[in-house]
Amino acid sequence: MIVVDTCVWIDIFDADPRWADWSADRVAEWKGYGPLVINDTIYAELASNFSTVEALDHSLALAGVEWKPMSRAALYLAGQARTLYKRRGGRAGLLADFLVGAHALTLGCPVLTRDPQRFRSYYPKLRLVHPGTRSTGQDV
Repeated sequence: MIVVDTCVWIDIFDADPRWADWSADRVAEWKGYGPLVINDTIYAELASNFSTVEALDHSLALAGVEWKPMSRAALYLAGQARTLYKRRGGRAGLLADFLVGAHALTLGCPVLTRDPQRFRSYYPKLRLVHPGTRSTGQDV
């Protein structure tokens, strides 16, 4: 199982000229190891790319995505990450990466993303699959 970050899905759905191949290859590879997971936050972020909920649901179904709701434990961890972020001078509200990272951590699975910086900063024990890493789900 792997949580697939919004940026990866947008690369694929928008056929991004730089990242679509990398993202599609990683999704295909990880699909062979187990479920591809999204949560409420990722779904909400993807909604702006689709004209209807049916179109979004259809695209996710074709990709074989599982929607796993976030637990209270994940929400709590996200809030704790936000507290640390604010102590470090951050000014934004509850950032999506805090929710996505906390969700993956509580599920015990990695995150597939192109943007590892914030995940690394606030969830140092979270396993990340990103450009520059060897992608393998065999040890998950």
